[in-house]
Amino acid sequence: MARNQVSLLVGIVLLAAGIAAAVYGINMYTNLQNSVMNTLEKAFVGNTEGETQAFIFIAAGAVAAILGIVLLAGKKKRRRR
Repeated sequence: MARNQVSLLVGIVLLAAGIAAAVYGINMYTNLQNSVMNTLEKAFVGNTEGETQAFIFIAAGAVAAILGIVLLAGKKKRRRR
């Protein structure tokens, strides 16, 4: 495989995985906000461990998606001989 094909494939995988991780993190955060136990824990502790994990998933997903977009958009132009 050519180098451009590998970077295209890695870009697609990073974009898909980033979107999936961000959606999972958003879903996790939404479920935690509706949880009674999370509300009680938040009252005593502050930020809960579940919320921290959700934010990590969201941030990591965003970074991976951005890297995927950069790899997809950053094709090198071929020179004609």
